[in-house]
Amino acid sequence: VQDALGERRDVIVISWTLMSLDDYRTRVEERIGVAIDPRRLSSPASVAFAEQALERGHAVFVDGQIGGVVRELPTYPHGILFRVLPRGSALPPIGEVFAINKALFEKFQFGYPIPTADPELYSTYVHSEYARTWAIIAKALAATGNREDYTYALDMARALGPQAP
Repeated sequence: VQDALGERRDVIVISWTLMSLDDYRTRVEERIGVAIDPRRLSSPASVAFAEQALERGHAVFVDGQIGGVVRELPTYPHGILFRVLPRGSALPPIGEVFAINKALFEKFQFGYPIPTADPELYSTYVHSEYARTWAIIAKALAATGNREDYTYALDMARALGPQAP
């Protein structure tokens, strides 16, 4: 989308796996001003990188593969990613997280059948991620007693997750 349509040039997608390559890491460092050498950090490099990016005012989102960030820093589901907040920040109330995701998912257009639970299909993975977001939100809403939003989130998790064949 960035290259073909010129949209969202403000978004920088970083493949953490490639950060071990000097050339790739140098390009990332030049683009966002965060210098990091994963071989020389006492804490997980991904956490240090996320903290530096946040300090420089960047919004940081990670997928579930960056477990150190999700475990060590405050995060909440935002689509299929997790929004990362600075260490010590309070998470937004679950009602706000619900509203953010509801507004986001209302823009999605699913003009195709939801995939079956076939582990060979990439679409199965993506829909598992959609369902995971709503399952996390439903679990948090269950504790609030907000039955209407809880039911909506649970229904979304069921509807968007891979379907039985």
